[in-house]
Amino acid sequence: MSYLNTTTPSDATGEIAAIYAEIAAAFGGVPSIIQASSTQPFYLKQQWEWIKHTLTSSPP
Repeated sequence: MSYLNTTTPSDATGEIAAIYAEIAAAFGGVPSIIQASSTQPFYLKQQWEWIKHTLTSSPP
């Protein structure tokens, strides 16, 4: 039983759907750990921006 009321990719609309589309394009789907952030769209967006930055940054 989940304690969080998350948004699945098939139920996503608006900003969450747009973010999920980017994530799905990058990973082939939306991992459950990222879906857990859908309860707070601002946090979901920040998390995704951090992941994109981490994946595209060059090591020092």
